[in-house]
Amino acid sequence: MDTRVLQFELVEQGDAYRTRMFVDGADPIEEPFDLELREGSRLAGVVQAIEEGSCSEDDLRDVGSQLWTGLTGGQIRNRIAELFAEPGKFTQVRLTLPRGGPDRALPLPLLPWEALYDEANIGFLAGNPCCCIIRDPDLPVNLPKTDPEKASRISLLVGVPEGAGLSVETEISNLKTVVAPLDNLEMQPLRGRVTSDRLNDELQKGNWNIFHYIGHGEAHSDKHVQLRLNQEDGSAHWIDAEAFGTLFVNSGVKLAVLNCCEGGHPATARSLSGLGRVLMMRGVPVVIAMRYAIPDDLAIRFSQAFYNALVAGSFPGRVDRALQEARNALYRNSNADTKRGFITPLLFMPQGHEKLFTIERKPDPREAMVTVPKIDQHIRLPDGLLQAFAAKRCIPVVGPDIVPGSSTRRSEEVSLPLKSIVEKLANEIGYPERERLRLAESPAGMTEYVLQNVAQFFQAQQPRFKLIEAVREICSKAGPSQAHLQLADWDVTALFYLHFDGLMEEAYRSERHAPTVADSIEATADQSSEDQLLVLVRGTINVPGSLILTEEDHDRLAESIAHLPARLEEITTLELGRSIVFIGANPWDPTVRQLAKKLIVPGGTQGPPFFVVKSVSEVDRAWWMNLAVEWIEAEPAKVIAALSAQSS
Repeated sequence: MDTRVLQFELVEQGDAYRTRMFVDGADPIEEPFDLELREGSRLAGVVQAIEEGSCSEDDLRDVGSQLWTGLTGGQIRNRIAELFAEPGKFTQVRLTLPRGGPDRALPLPLLPWEALYDEANIGFLAGNPCCCIIRDPDLPVNLPKTDPEKASRISLLVGVPEGAGLSVETEISNLKTVVAPLDNLEMQPLRGRVTSDRLNDELQKGNWNIFHYIGHGEAHSDKHVQLRLNQEDGSAHWIDAEAFGTLFVNSGVKLAVLNCCEGGHPATARSLSGLGRVLMMRGVPVVIAMRYAIPDDLAIRFSQAFYNALVAGSFPGRVDRALQEARNALYRNSNADTKRGFITPLLFMPQGHEKLFTIERKPDPREAMVTVPKIDQHIRLPDGLLQAFAAKRCIPVVGPDIVPGSSTRRSEEVSLPLKSIVEKLANEIGYPERERLRLAESPAGMTEYVLQNVAQFFQAQQPRFKLIEAVREICSKAGPSQAHLQLADWDVTALFYLHFDGLMEEAYRSERHAPTVADSIEATADQSSEDQLLVLVRGTINVPGSLILTEEDHDRLAESIAHLPARLEEITTLELGRSIVFIGANPWDPTVRQLAKKLIVPGGTQGPPFFVVKSVSEVDRAWWMNLAVEWIEAEPAKVIAALSAQSS
């Protein structure tokens, strides 16, 4: 996809402004900037609501529409309509804003430009995957262009001051997961007492391409910005933007990501305190900073989405593309309390610095197959299933037992069955009930029950984060199977995934698909996207706070399923003939049974439900009889391969 550059420059003209728009460097179109900027105006009131975090989506749409209308008057509006009518273009919207302004006017850099809303064409620009808003300060210095081909190794320094009190381990763990498949990217956390001297010494080694800060920032009433580091005794040291910027002089850092509260608050005419401009003045060409206070969970979601896109997306190494993927993730997962989240990240970047790095990935799993399950010509799939699959009316509910015994990576274990996780956890914690462990090996299908019990015992002996670390360490050694990759390529409205191993998300990334991901049943309540929905019923190791492991966790999960969000019930019932297809799930598992009773409506307008499992007992058949399930006794991976062949 080609990139188009729309450069907007606002220039003062007496007591007003004019807009100059350049399209890909051509001669500008110039029109008056028509917007009431006086204090006490209606716009000022809406901006205040956004600043205070008490805004609705209508408020964002209101101010964004006013800003866009003021920016694109007359001939500019006509040219914009022509440009957005051209398909297949990724659009950079670059803003160069004066730092001063007429008396009593709202300073332009303080306005929420990331909320720009084009009602006639694409809606929120920051919520559109094909459009990126970039702040392009008019700097008095020229930053040397970066040649991405020379960045043979990329190094990421993560600054984590002591006493931050945030979900630091979750964010660091997510970053480790993202960089793991890369040959030329390494990461090192800078933990403990991160004093300004210690950080300066580390940065001045010149070893770091990326600096990622996890911590707190403050913007005072005069918009003076400070970041929290440590004193020698571990107490807080609030360093202002100017002093913080000096740490980066001659450091070689190409990208600074400040994942903290209000680190991106712009400088006013009275104070050079906006960190984006300050760091660029000190030689860092690209800066990402948070304009507003951002909760821990949003900060984690942002960093995960950003680095995933930066190192494993369709345009690896492109900062603007990765930033827009992250904004889009915040937008499509927003709820009533996080509406301004997607306009919070600010990108400061001069033109020509879009691609900072060349990313070298380890071999694609699809090119390193060990064994691929062959299509079994003797499998007889029911006509009802084939018809539902062809009509895109299947809703898969995928369990842990879809793997035939091979990973798609030579260097990794097979996607681990639950019984292996049970055994490893039990050995690590010294689980005393050895007889109970044998139930995980029994044909009665009690593995899920034993895992919950082992996890509960583990948590009783160690802090919960130790349990999560142990589970993540076990699961990190596995890669997605061919069955995972085939499932990720299915054209379905939603897919429920019952394992927490993170492999379904990885499979979607490998297949270059980007579904809306709900890391819990509750998270689907606010989902309104038309995109494919991936529901992680037991959470995922990629979001540790979402994990459902212990018996107590499953009690909460049962409560969530009992009050299933209307969004999920609609997915399975609104369209005539939807068929629920359980694949590789355990028919005895109480969670599976409870979910089935909520998703399947016997005698309604749904299509027939199916259950794919290697073998089923007469006792299990008896329980499922009232749901009119049609059984398919076969290797789940072979059924997945057979259905995938139908669509190829």
